[in-house]
Amino acid sequence: MSQDKFAHVLAGIAVAAMIYPFGDVAAILGFCLAAFAKEIVWDLMLHKGTPDAADAVATMVGGTIYLTWMRVLA
Repeated sequence: MSQDKFAHVLAGIAVAAMIYPFGDVAAILGFCLAAFAKEIVWDLMLHKGTPDAADAVATMVGGTIYLTWMRVLA
């Protein structure tokens, strides 16, 4: 896994952890929104770059890892 994708996984974990106290659905919506907003708003509109779908997927994987781990601990 590249360092960039690993950073996206960690970002997904961080977003899910911040929003998790508001519920599972809010956390899912939060990290999905963050993943797509970063790729569309930041990469495409502000930096005129190419959005990378794999980055968005890596962010969502991170959020899913966090939610799964919270279910295991509960």
